[in-house]
Amino acid sequence: ASLLTGVFNGFRDWNMVGWISGYPKIVAVQPEGNHPFVRAWAERADPNKIRPWEKPPETIATGLEDTFPWDGDAGLRALYKTNGYGVVVSDSEIVEAMKLLASLEGIFAEPSGAAGLAGLIKALENKMVEKDETVVALVTGHGLKDPEVVKKTAGDAPLINPVEEEFFEVASRHYNIAF
Repeated sequence: ASLLTGVFNGFRDWNMVGWISGYPKIVAVQPEGNHPFVRAWAERADPNKIRPWEKPPETIATGLEDTFPWDGDAGLRALYKTNGYGVVVSDSEIVEAMKLLASLEGIFAEPSGAAGLAGLIKALENKMVEKDETVVALVTGHGLKDPEVVKKTAGDAPLINPVEEEFFEVASRHYNIAF
């Protein structure tokens, strides 16, 4: 909830000095294998009574493995204040978001960093976000932060000789990139 709380605090401060009026809807995304914060939101919990996750975290998003959201009270208040909500995503949805970021935007995101996009895709599918809404999905972690997960999900990159034609052929065959 730290990133969420920080974003909310920025908007709160801008409201206080009169630079903006109002808040965007803030959305929390956590993995299926560890989502105490989203569970608290779903239960409309008192921000001071968030329960820790009862079992060991099971997710490829290692940056989201905290079983207790230490600033969850402030984060939950932020969701309530902005009419925001929580989304739970599977590891496979996170991997798919990683692939989309890499193939469409050239962004090499680690799983925790791609979770926000996975949550946005799920929110769109569940009609929680209108297709014409303006949305910002934060991608915060570089893929080199957790290269083992990338290796497990994407495999090794093919080795090629430093020859342009070979590069184009491998990019086309392995990655479906047309030149």
